[in-house]
Amino acid sequence: MVNVGELPDPGIPKLDSICVGDVYQFNANPGFFSYQWNTNDNTLSSFTIRNPTASPTITNTYILAVTDRFGCKAADSMTLNVNFPPALSVLGIPNYLCLGDTAELTAFASVFCTYKWIDSSTLSSGSSRTVLANPWDTTNYTVTATTIQKCSTTVPFRINVQGKVIPQADRPVRICQGEFRYLRARGGLFYLWKPSYNIKDTTTDTPQVYPEQFTTYTVFISNNCFSDSIKVDVFVDSLPIISAGPDTSIYRGQEISLTARGEAELYDWSPKSEMLSNPFFSSIRVSPKDTTAYIVTAKNGYGCIKADTINVNVFGWNVLLLPNAFTPNKDGVNELFRIVKRLNIKELRKFEVYNRWGQKVYNTTNINAGWDGNFNGQQSPGDIYVWYIEAMSFDNELIKKSGNVTLIR
Repeated sequence: MVNVGELPDPGIPKLDSICVGDVYQFNANPGFFSYQWNTNDNTLSSFTIRNPTASPTITNTYILAVTDRFGCKAADSMTLNVNFPPALSVLGIPNYLCLGDTAELTAFASVFCTYKWIDSSTLSSGSSRTVLANPWDTTNYTVTATTIQKCSTTVPFRINVQGKVIPQADRPVRICQGEFRYLRARGGLFYLWKPSYNIKDTTTDTPQVYPEQFTTYTVFISNNCFSDSIKVDVFVDSLPIISAGPDTSIYRGQEISLTARGEAELYDWSPKSEMLSNPFFSSIRVSPKDTTAYIVTAKNGYGCIKADTINVNVFGWNVLLLPNAFTPNKDGVNELFRIVKRLNIKELRKFEVYNRWGQKVYNTTNINAGWDGNFNGQQSPGDIYVWYIEAMSFDNELIKKSGNVTLIR
């Protein structure tokens, strides 16, 4: 007896469809020994399984041949139509919408579609082709158009809502006489400052002003829908009164006091090199090596600053003064023989003392040191001694001096 079985059924539909960009899942009948697909679609994920996937961009035909466990074979084919989403645009989107106004929006699709709008809470309808929008703040929307084949296109857009202007400004403003300051306003898109007295660019939110006296500026702030204004008072504070005094002159090596006169709370002298006292007092002592311009900067209680300059002219005058006698008797008076005054001396090259027999009893290069009347640990006798000095001035002049000194016991 011969048993004749039914031919295997691949189990695929004759016709199906997807939207371009989607992935289609094939699903042939299970239980067959083998599966073999044949198609021109190179997006098919496998040619030898029952449930491959594909994402074609055009309509394609797919042939499936199956073999059951008895070796019986059968084949079937299907057409997969690829549908395209609609072209979609929205008409009526305003550049801006004034708070409280309404915008009419219309969706235009290339084929018949159904529509879905989001955010529908501020729209007259969530599914009509034409809707009315009444947002209370800038809002993001989307509209989705769907064809009868379930292919859809979504268009996002935003409606910018301009609310009432809340004018704001930094105020009041204080400015020092002769200076400028930037005023700052906020709250709108457009600005207009009045009056135009001593103001640079009256149409910006941060104009530069430089009034000479107290002035009230009014800034008119607006957007495309609303406007308001606010006043800004600008107080002009006076500068401190300060004078460094007339120019003066000294010999190099001398000290001089400089005094700033006027009305100020804080002082600052510069340059601070060769300054012998606190530079933040009204009076200072200086001993410049060269002609120097000293600047005193004064600040008053308003924080306003003013400066004045005094020139200290320095002249070179070589001075080396030594006494003609000294008494090293340990009474604390006139104990050392040394240079007691000097001007314009940069460096001591040599300071030597000789007794009457030409023997050197003392020498140093320390300009602040002196001879105590001793030699080799012993007191030198009272007598007349000869001294010799070589020094270099700040003008790079070699100075040579000599003389006599009497040692009194």
